[in-house]
Amino acid sequence: MRSCSTSPNDEQIKTSSTALATAGVRKVFAIRSGVAVVADGYWSAKKGRDALLVEWDAGPNAGLSSEGMRTQMSHALESPGLVARNEGDAAATLAGPGVRLVEATYEVPYLAHACMEPINCTAWFHGDEIYVWGGVQAPGLIQNVLSKVYGVKPERIHVETTLLGGGFGRRFALDVVFDAVEISKTAGVPVKLVYSREDDMRGMYYRPAAQVRMRAALDAQGAPLALHARTACASVMQAAQFPLTNGMDPQSVEGLKDWPYATPNVRVEWSQTETPVGDGYASIS
Repeated sequence: MRSCSTSPNDEQIKTSSTALATAGVRKVFAIRSGVAVVADGYWSAKKGRDALLVEWDAGPNAGLSSEGMRTQMSHALESPGLVARNEGDAAATLAGPGVRLVEATYEVPYLAHACMEPINCTAWFHGDEIYVWGGVQAPGLIQNVLSKVYGVKPERIHVETTLLGGGFGRRFALDVVFDAVEISKTAGVPVKLVYSREDDMRGMYYRPAAQVRMRAALDAQGAPLALHARTACASVMQAAQFPLTNGMDPQSVEGLKDWPYATPNVRVEWSQTETPVGDGYASIS
């Protein structure tokens, strides 16, 4: 069981004797991303987690708010962004005589992946070998990154990919695997890590929030003459450690860059707008 906040130190956790006194709880200790409660089963771990008395340091993002991030994206839309597509002269057409202008700003919030089963992973840090069992979407990446982090040869890292209750890109993220491996290494036993639904919904990875401002010029018959679209959002590819091409994340302008309609003047821009919220791949259907 993991609590998703700034990690405290072990001295802060030792004050939570009630968690250690919970039936079935074996160990409580800090990990890279929060607090681990190791117990005989999930229910015991959850009860132990609920009994934790941890004083958290909110850190530099204590004042972060949805409204603040919305304002950040709105400001980004006021300035030109990186050009993803430019055909004809959208600006001149929009400013030209005899056209009807249509303008709208669209917004989507951060969206949780909401997989059908709780995020979970079983791991065993066993001497000079690491075993991982889980419904993951990037087994090769897991093997390579674990090798670099722990200095274990890739061929001695065994990743068994199980069936998964929905992925939607959420199981491409490596957080649950790294937490499970770290807990196993510290506890010295195989562990099955389960994120509570509450933790997964409020403290994990989300499809990025976004705003897009679209301006179109129509002729007398209502046919589009020009489209100018400017979008502001975080880079999901950068969050997933994929390189950008000339600074452009094509997935941030997907659909707009590929605008399929017969519009002679099209300009699409992207303003990269990063926030402290963790971004990740997700289904967009």
